[in-house]
Amino acid sequence: MTFMTEGLNMEAAVHLIFILIKSSILSVVYSGILIILLKMIKYRVYFFRIWLSVFTLLIVYSFTYWGDHGLGDEKRLPLGNGATLIEINEEAQLIGYTDSEQQDIFLSRFDVVDDILYGELDQNCSVFVYKSRYVTVDLRSNELSEYIDRTDFLRNSNHNFQFQSFRESYKEFYGGWRFWLLP
Repeated sequence: MTFMTEGLNMEAAVHLIFILIKSSILSVVYSGILIILLKMIKYRVYFFRIWLSVFTLLIVYSFTYWGDHGLGDEKRLPLGNGATLIEINEEAQLIGYTDSEQQDIFLSRFDVVDDILYGELDQNCSVFVYKSRYVTVDLRSNELSEYIDRTDFLRNSNHNFQFQSFRESYKEFYGGWRFWLLP
């Protein structure tokens, strides 16, 4: 079971309109800066052409791997090496990975250090019951290891990680300058 939406729901439509408006505003600001710089070197500029180019680049970026943070109630978090964590209704799913029982992986807390995902499986997941409690995923080689208890997990993993919930990681990644300077 993966989170795939069928069609565009109301939350996604409103979020898409918000992205278009935010990209338009950012395009005006970035175009103004570009025009000032281009006029300094005595280059003939046309505001609408520059604005349209910047607007198009921002929209394209907002649907790339690093720029797509989800539409509506779906939140996406890029983890690196093409891996993505998606959250809908407080359940965070690691896309493209399954455990030894061929169940999708839902994480309650996680961290990524040196391209290795350390995660605690969501024992309150409404869809699956896991035999293991922890996982590590090498995001470069896609190798997944499962651990039944915390002692076994800590013995076989790097101790330099700090678990966070999806919400905390999402705010940390998309907050700050990304929030203000990107769509």
